[in-house]
Amino acid sequence: MKVHRFYIEQELVAGVLNTSAPGLHNQVRNVLKLRAGEAVTLFNGRGTEAVAVIAEVGKEQVSFAISEIRKSASEPKRHARLYLAILKNEHFELAAQKAVECGVAEIIPVVTARTVKLALKLERVRKIMLEAAEQSGRGSVPVLAEAVPFAKALTGAKDKAQNILCDGTGDTEMKISHERVGIWIGPEGGFSPEEVGAARAAGFTIATLGSLTLRAETAAIIATYLATK
Repeated sequence: MKVHRFYIEQELVAGVLNTSAPGLHNQVRNVLKLRAGEAVTLFNGRGTEAVAVIAEVGKEQVSFAISEIRKSASEPKRHARLYLAILKNEHFELAAQKAVECGVAEIIPVVTARTVKLALKLERVRKIMLEAAEQSGRGSVPVLAEAVPFAKALTGAKDKAQNILCDGTGDTEMKISHERVGIWIGPEGGFSPEEVGAARAAGFTIATLGSLTLRAETAAIIATYLATK
């Protein structure tokens, strides 16, 4: 029997927890039609989760009886930060959703030389990421940063132990050797030669994801999966 999992912003402690969060209340009462006594798991995005049962489903709030607080065992050991060039909204949203399911810790939208679309709907992407974390059993909700220009992102990434820029001009396949890694994915047109050169000068590894030409969102999903394993 499936145990439903819900994100809740409140502190998780043993005992009775009441919430009137509209989205959660609607999901429990109207969408899933859950009843008192059904087992659920709660998480608040901070790496822990609560084992609970529904105590009561009221007209305006839901009450949970929490019996156990435990550390989430589903988070990957590697801390992967995805630097993803801004794509068309639906493509960026797909990449963000699947990257969360793969175990990404942070996503940084990047404006590159060949970026075409700039009107990224950040709040919509954050909602998609939250739902993906909830669905996939994550104990934390990955961070979505504000969009930054490539040069600024490059400067801010120098403290990372390993940074890998994925590009067809790479001279090696992607290999992860550190616990903290930054994965860089360009737009559909790829990174410019100047951007690749700047990354190389900053000590980045320029790597390929194989001989096939991948769409940017596909490359982001594959690279994130490899980085978190």
